[in-house]
Amino acid sequence: MTTIDIKGFLKSRIKNLAGFLEYWTKKEALMAEVHKERQQLIGLDDRLLKDIGISRDEAVFEAQRYDWDVSERRLHASDHRLNNPTASDPSRSALHRDLKSC
Repeated sequence: MTTIDIKGFLKSRIKNLAGFLEYWTKKEALMAEVHKERQQLIGLDDRLLKDIGISRDEAVFEAQRYDWDVSERRLHASDHRLNNPTASDPSRSALHRDLKSC
């Protein structure tokens, strides 16, 4: 006869669900941040875009990407920043690096 550890089973499922909810919350926050940055980017004038090394066409292309379309580098930088809030913000230039890698 097989016995099932219901309490242990439920505990592991709740832990998995909590981990997923934490991941999704972080992902939603990153998508909102990316959306805001892309809207700000498209609002820059050509002189400012030239200063940061991005053409108007590149800015328009970036602004038209889906919010969930974020590079692995940016996701990793976001995870690092969320897990180490006192660390310097490595994602500040991530948008610029992402544009240059397209």
